[in-house]
Amino acid sequence: MQGMSRANTRMLASGAKNIADIQAEYAVQAETFEAGWNKRSIGKNGDIMKRVMSHIETLVGEQDQLHVLDVACGTGICTRALAASALTAEVTGLDATEQMLSKARETEAEAEPTLGQTSVTYVQGDGAAMPFPDASFDLVTCRLAIHHFADPLEQVKEMARVCAPGGTVLLVDIVSPTDPATAARHNELEAMRDPSHTECKDTAGLVALLHGAGLNLHTHTVAGGEADGEYDNETVPNVMRFDNGMFVDQWLESTRTPAEAREAIRDQIHAEFAGGAATGMFPFVDDFGELCFTHKWEVVGARKEEEKEEVQQRQAQINETIQKDKDRVVDELVLEEGKKAVLCRCWKSAKFPYCDGAHVAHNKATGDNLGPAIVSAKK
Repeated sequence: MQGMSRANTRMLASGAKNIADIQAEYAVQAETFEAGWNKRSIGKNGDIMKRVMSHIETLVGEQDQLHVLDVACGTGICTRALAASALTAEVTGLDATEQMLSKARETEAEAEPTLGQTSVTYVQGDGAAMPFPDASFDLVTCRLAIHHFADPLEQVKEMARVCAPGGTVLLVDIVSPTDPATAARHNELEAMRDPSHTECKDTAGLVALLHGAGLNLHTHTVAGGEADGEYDNETVPNVMRFDNGMFVDQWLESTRTPAEAREAIRDQIHAEFAGGAATGMFPFVDDFGELCFTHKWEVVGARKEEEKEEVQQRQAQINETIQKDKDRVVDELVLEEGKKAVLCRCWKSAKFPYCDGAHVAHNKATGDNLGPAIVSAKK
C-alpha cells in the first residue's frame, strides 16, 4: 500500500472488516435464515415480496426478458421472486457469503418448477467491486442490505455501473426516523443485536445514495388530497412504504444475541412501549401479549439515463430491428416477367423486405406519410 494515504488505508480496512463482519454473521444464520425470518416476522417472506414485486412491475412498465442482478441476495428470497416474474429472462444473485449462496442454490433447486423458463445463477462477490462488465443488467435490486454496508454509496455506484442505460436500480430497505437522536438510538439497538449492522438510512438518505450514483428517481404525480394534503398534483419520488411487525424475542434469537445485550435491547423497547424515550422501533403488543416492534420498509427506484450521444445515435437510426447482426442490409429480388413486389420503406415490416402494412401504424403515430415501394417486371 505504498503511497496510499492514511485515510484511504483506514477506508479499505473498514471495508474489509465490514465484509468480514457480514460473512461471519450470515455464515452462522444461513441454514435457518428463511425459516427464522418467518418466525420473527409477522409479515411472511412471500407476502412481502408480492408487495415489492408489484412496485417493481409498476416502475419498469410493460417490459419483459429483463436481465436482472440481485445484489446481496442472501438465500435468494428476492432472487426467486424476480425469477418467478414474467418480467425476467435471466436473474443473477450476488452475495459475499458462500454459506448463504449454498442455501440459495439448494432452495432454488426445490423451487425450480415455479420459476418458469428464467435462468438463475448465483455468484459470490463483493458488492463494492462486482465481477460484471458495465451495463450488463436491465434491473439491479438490493434488498435489506444497504444497512449492512460501511459506505453504501460504493455499492450503489457499482449497481449503477452494471446497470444498462434505460435500466433501473432499486433499493429495498428498512429506514430510520428522520429525527437524528431517535435514528441514533434505533441504529444502536440494531447494531447491538447484529454486529454487521451499520446504519439504516431515512428516506432522504436512500434518495441521496441513488442521486450520488448519478441516477434519476422514478417519480409519479400525486393528486390533490393524497398524502394528507402534503402534495397537490406534484411530481414526487415514487416510493413504496409499508410497515412490518417483528416479534422481539424471535428477532433476538435469530442472531444469537448475547444475553446481556438481549436484555438491554428488550428493556429499551419495552420502556418505549410503556411511555419512555423513543427508540425508533415503534413497539406494540400483539393479541397474545407478546412484545413486538415495527420495521418501516421503503422501496425506491432510480433510472440510469442514456448518455446524450447514445440517445442522439439511437434517434438517428432508421433501422431499429431488421438484420442488426449484419453490417449492411442487402436484399436481391428477381422478379418473373409480369410479376410485382410490394416492398417495405419504413424498416418496420415483419416480412422485410416485403411490406406487411406496418407503415400504417407508423404514420398514425408520427404523422409521417410513408408508403411501400411497388416494383414490377416488364411483360
